[in-house]
Amino acid sequence: MIEVKERLNVSAKDFFSKIEESVIYDIEKSTGKKLVPRDIYNGFKYTKNLKNKLGRRGEVDVIITHFVSPKLYGANFKSAMGINTIYYNIEEVDDENIDVI
Repeated sequence: MIEVKERLNVSAKDFFSKIEESVIYDIEKSTGKKLVPRDIYNGFKYTKNLKNKLGRRGEVDVIITHFVSPKLYGANFKSAMGINTIYYNIEEVDDENIDVI
């Protein structure tokens, strides 16, 4: 597991808002479903179709494991090659600064 900690000059709310936008875009592109942030929850699942480096199509099953605004986002991406996990822990330093781990 690789862990990175970065201080950002942005509020936790603004940062998580961008995560929400990205997740909603990905779900809409993959499923055609129109969503709003309150539609996403821990355990939400969807399937994406991707191309690999050789141009072959493959499916990736995505499970959102953590979706707690504006503190946590986590997801597992399961494919024939294995499982990749991403997890953001957002810690407020003050109103306009956060640490993202």
